[in-house]
Amino acid sequence: MCVDFRCKASQRLCPILPILIDRACLRVRERCIFYRKGLPLKTATCVRKATEDDIDSIHSIISSYSEEGILLSRSIDDIGASLENFHVAEVDRDMAGVISFCDYGDHLKEVRSLAVRKNYLRRGIGSALLQKLITELTAANDPRIFVLTYVPAFFEKNGFAVISVDTLPEKIWKDCVNCARWDACSEIALEYRRR
Repeated sequence: MCVDFRCKASQRLCPILPILIDRACLRVRERCIFYRKGLPLKTATCVRKATEDDIDSIHSIISSYSEEGILLSRSIDDIGASLENFHVAEVDRDMAGVISFCDYGDHLKEVRSLAVRKNYLRRGIGSALLQKLITELTAANDPRIFVLTYVPAFFEKNGFAVISVDTLPEKIWKDCVNCARWDACSEIALEYRRR
């Protein structure tokens, strides 16, 4: 079953719309999934795999946070090279958010570049992106999923728990040793705990 959420008139006329949103609704044409998990989404959000057409929008969203020092910057070439690891969220066909992961093998995955456009904050989009990524990463096996962040409360409410960064030698030797903030890092390491 699929619903076109762009039409405001149909939303007012359709009394079963909240029921439809509660269910994962697969739109085969665009390969999008509408999610409502945990707290209700305040916006109908399409979470899907990123495509080449999304690279510039992904770069724009990530850059807005990297300029503030909140996220590591990602070049357009870097995004293009790891595009298969990206998911995007759309609201009314407008790119609202992005998430990616770094693959350290079957046993370890890192959540990276989770960002939501500022005009879409506090609508459940970040949580929808994160839950979609976790579902995908845990489908084939049971890896450790971790994140380094300045916003631990968001991840804690989404099933993560604080851990020591020392338990992540793969991350330390891949990225941390090359980081300018290595000596004064204030990011918090968290690991996903299955519910």
